[in-house]
Amino acid sequence: MKNIAILAGGFDAERVISLKSAQVVKRSLNSNHYLAYIIDIEKDLWRSEEGYVIDKNDFSLQTPTGKISFDACFMAIHGSPVEDGKIQGYLEMMGIPYTGCDGRTMAITMDKILSKQILKDTFGVRTAAFEIYRRGEVIDISKYEHLGFPMFIKPNSVGSSFGVTKVKDRSQIKKAIEVALEHDDLVLIEEFIEGREFSHGILQEGDKLHIMPITEIISETEFFDYAAKYDGKSKEVTPAENLSPKVENEMRAMSEKIFRVMNCRGLGRVDYLLRGDEVFFMEINTIPGLSEASIFPQQLNHYGFNLEQAFGIMIENCFKC
Repeated sequence: MKNIAILAGGFDAERVISLKSAQVVKRSLNSNHYLAYIIDIEKDLWRSEEGYVIDKNDFSLQTPTGKISFDACFMAIHGSPVEDGKIQGYLEMMGIPYTGCDGRTMAITMDKILSKQILKDTFGVRTAAFEIYRRGEVIDISKYEHLGFPMFIKPNSVGSSFGVTKVKDRSQIKKAIEVALEHDDLVLIEEFIEGREFSHGILQEGDKLHIMPITEIISETEFFDYAAKYDGKSKEVTPAENLSPKVENEMRAMSEKIFRVMNCRGLGRVDYLLRGDEVFFMEINTIPGLSEASIFPQQLNHYGFNLEQAFGIMIENCFKC
């Protein structure tokens, strides 16, 4: 029996999603193989659901009946300190295996701007045109107008659509940048691609990549925002329908390429926009949502994996890295 710490919570607005994901992980782990503990990671205090505090000197749990050490950590935090790579270095120093990518890969893939630049400039992956705003700069609206309207303005390193605005004219640009700055010092100002939206998951098992079915996201809201993702305001069709074999093969090949060249490990979900037959990379999510409303579990089910199998694969993978 292995002791598994499920890291949840985190420092960002996404902590509420993370706590839901962690509960799904705990319910789904095979109780004959793993003894699971949800650890809520806050800036000043790391503690279990029961309120027992983690000793950061060796990442052990101090309980009235004694000390619990962990064989591995299951990463269920969306955002900092997992998706920006901060906690991975600490766990490596403690000698504790963990699921998912290493810290360097996490930091790069969470950075929307950097990952787009790497994939576009080095590997020729098609992306929407974009500009960058840095906190403290003068907001020069004319610099962004060439992207056309509508456009998207979003924080660079935050998920779940927090701080994202669909901007319809120049009068909304300044306010949208200010909203994004509530979450990040870097702001991505991006061309709007009118078309269909898709998401594509990958699960790694040893040297093999399980390429999930492609999901089409049909949002009831103006874009795939928080309400669409978590409040049932969208329809996810898995596998996607009315997708040409050419486009489907391109997405599958691109997802595998991105997963490998970005040095991803464990799992990932790549998001795309499709305009005509042109596939545009949006972003890669290395800790996709794992709650019942999330896309990745739906894809696993259609592929033929249940959550117990998938999470077991992820945990056993981390002992081989």
